[in-house]
Amino acid sequence: MGLLLRFFWLLGVFFVIHVLVWRKMPSWQSKKHLLWIGGAVYLISLPGFPGFWPGLQVSLAYWSAVLSYVIFYLWIESESPSLLLIEQLALASNKTRSKAELLQHWASQLDPVEPRLKALVVDGFCEEVEGRYALTPRGEQLAALFAFLAHYYEMEEGG
Repeated sequence: MGLLLRFFWLLGVFFVIHVLVWRKMPSWQSKKHLLWIGGAVYLISLPGFPGFWPGLQVSLAYWSAVLSYVIFYLWIESESPSLLLIEQLALASNKTRSKAELLQHWASQLDPVEPRLKALVVDGFCEEVEGRYALTPRGEQLAALFAFLAHYYEMEEGG
């Protein structure tokens, strides 16, 4: 029972710090900083772990939950087509919309490239110069990793 309480305590501290930091420091609103917050909470609590095996169990559970939260948070933050459809249906006056109405709103609202380019620039994978985007050395390393993995897993181009 003590391990479970420690796990939930760690997650609670992570979540509270995440919310406070996000509200007070908008420049920290990135997945990198979410991971830093998760790491800081973990390192601060590490000395209080009750031994190797129980500590390993709490550590694995904590990091699994933090990484799942980061993925979930990024999904919510992004402009997911499914989330946009759900939002439009929820905002409809009678909770219904025709396919034509959804397509009309979709065409005017959805730009899948802009938010992703901004995220790549913020995370340091590409840079914008005079309206054109190019990979940074970090972005080139990531592209090389993807190319290697695609070749290793014998994936076709584009996924």
